[in-house]
Amino acid sequence: MNKKCLLVIPRWQELESLLPSSGRPHLDLMLHCLGFPELDVVELDPERPFDPTLVDDKYGLILIQGSSSGRLRRSVLSNMGLSLWLGENDTDNLRVTGGLPLMDGDEVAGFAVNRRGKNLLFIEKNIWDLRYEMARAILSLTSSDGQDRQDRLGRMPSCWMIEGAEEIPDLAKLVDEENRRYYAFKKLPDGDIALLMPPTASDELKFRLEETLADRLYAKEPISLEEQLGKQLATTGLTAVTAESCTGGLVAARITGISGSSDYFTTSFVSYSNQAKSNFYTGLEPLIKQRGAVSAEVAMAMARGALRIGQADLAVAVTGIAGPSGGSDEKPVGTVFLAAVNGIGDALDCRHQYLGGRDQVRIQASQTALHMLRRISISMLPK
Repeated sequence: MNKKCLLVIPRWQELESLLPSSGRPHLDLMLHCLGFPELDVVELDPERPFDPTLVDDKYGLILIQGSSSGRLRRSVLSNMGLSLWLGENDTDNLRVTGGLPLMDGDEVAGFAVNRRGKNLLFIEKNIWDLRYEMARAILSLTSSDGQDRQDRLGRMPSCWMIEGAEEIPDLAKLVDEENRRYYAFKKLPDGDIALLMPPTASDELKFRLEETLADRLYAKEPISLEEQLGKQLATTGLTAVTAESCTGGLVAARITGISGSSDYFTTSFVSYSNQAKSNFYTGLEPLIKQRGAVSAEVAMAMARGALRIGQADLAVAVTGIAGPSGGSDEKPVGTVFLAAVNGIGDALDCRHQYLGGRDQVRIQASQTALHMLRRISISMLPK
């Protein structure tokens, strides 16, 4: 079977929200583990027809982000020779004859089918929200006769999510040269890395990797950090607040992009100008004059002030120079100071020098801020 996947998305849909509806780049990692290490993307006008039978045979999987109505869906059904029916005791959900329904709870949210030489998934909601249904369907479509899906799962590569790309573990010390080519580190746009490992990776190797990575390892599946942090906070009952300057609310936007985040996120304070910082945070004006608004001291004062005012368990603050202007020899563009505190007196701070343009600096800074919330919460977990 060909190992390339074609992702078909409506034009501009990825620009409609802060988090891509497809879940990229984490979708790419999940598809890699499912046997499709290469992904091509095509954008279509959602009101234009699409014929999957004309897709090049080099693609072993066609993944379509669509909707339950519109010309795109009708053309896919027609060109694939598919029809609709109402299942027994089902008065609302139309199902595709011969297709595997993709379910969102009790609601049909798409279908998967192997027909006319094509493995095709048509997903009527955000792909990433239905990723586990997607994985189930892909395994069903691509498993050979008599092959157990659980057996396939056991022979899939695994993906670990690791904080930061500055220090990449030396696989030469952990894996013999013959097998090293089956392992790969993937740098992600948020500044983190993903480790892809073959199913033959031994428990001993995984244990040694966990020891080496320690708290840098934050997930053992492709998942966004805001999702992982949300799970951690929701489970522990801890609440968080953010104090932002150069990220302009991006940290809070990422946290609240997850459904249910009101259970663990209280508020965000965005103070962009120096005057706004001085007006909001008591005693900050002399500190800004002495150390500068972009400094470790100001970041820590912002974090402590946000924790107190926001009445939360955790707080993180970000102040920096996103560029392209505003840098100096001492603090060039990309310089960002971050601080995090919790309700039992623990504190973290760091200075980062991010590379890239304005947006890249801001997204990497927001990723670091989420990691600092993740780390500062650990000491408050039950022992």
